[in-house]
Amino acid sequence: MKLAPELTDRILAMPGVLINGRPSQVGPERFANEKAFQQWLTDVAESFGWKWYHVHDSRRSKAGFPDLVLWRERVLFVEVKMDNGVVTAAQANMLDELRAAGAEAYLWRPVDRMGIVEALKPQ
Repeated sequence: MKLAPELTDRILAMPGVLINGRPSQVGPERFANEKAFQQWLTDVAESFGWKWYHVHDSRRSKAGFPDLVLWRERVLFVEVKMDNGVVTAAQANMLDELRAAGAEAYLWRPVDRMGIVEALKPQ
């Protein structure tokens, strides 16, 4: 049975739904840290067919480079922060520069989960 897209999105965002064997969502207060939120994000991305790359040691990367690069039929640059996480000037500038160059560049936080699902689902 195929569900309407708006129902699929709501179901994916519900607590207890599994994506790649992991819960699809927990409340923002339940993500232990940025790493856990990023894991949720990459699980959702993979479930929709996205490939992704994460720089594991940002100390050797250009200051401000986003945490994730995702690609499928388009390329996304994503800075991942907790809801109370502080964006550095270098991170904000990099996102602005990427957007000015025509790239899709995002700052995603746990509170943005529904928008994230919407941005990642197949068009």
